[in-house]
Amino acid sequence: STGFAAVLDASGTLAAHGRDPKQMLTPARETGLAEAMDTRQGLVSYQHQGESMLMAVTTMPLNGWKVCTIIEKAELNSVPNQPRLILLASGLLMAGILVGIMVFMIRRYVSQPLTSIEGYTNKISRGELGASLEGNFRFELAELAGNISSMVQNLKDKLGFSQGVLQSISSNFPFLILDAQSRITHTNELLLNIL
Repeated sequence: STGFAAVLDASGTLAAHGRDPKQMLTPARETGLAEAMDTRQGLVSYQHQGESMLMAVTTMPLNGWKVCTIIEKAELNSVPNQPRLILLASGLLMAGILVGIMVFMIRRYVSQPLTSIEGYTNKISRGELGASLEGNFRFELAELAGNISSMVQNLKDKLGFSQGVLQSISSNFPFLILDAQSRITHTNELLLNIL
């Protein structure tokens, strides 16, 4: 409400005044706009009738006239509450939306796949070798899921081979298996019949 525009000709005479048209054709020195004559382009801070003013000055290249936009600094520094609250609410809403999107993406692409991998490895560790790894894996987790599945398949193959050898030995030869403390952990019927 305190802002207005003014135009000064090349000699410093007011050609237009947005606040007080009666000042037209008055020298800039009498209207408080003299600082504009010393500035080609930019912002000028000055005092007029006890008020701190801020003036944006642009010089027209063809005729040297100055176009000035003036406002009291106090008005420029005070932002109305309603727009400030709207900006604050909009910022908080956008932050909430971004956080929601991030939580959704983390759950979908990180947490759920890791939970599937954890459940699969728990089943395998309990001896459920027929378990399958299910889920939608992307990025590095797809590579991890593939590596775990491949590792489990290799272990199944080696365990199957070992069990086949052990069954072959146990059905044809008497044998005894001891642990590190020399305790019997496994034997077969043939050895028990000999004893």
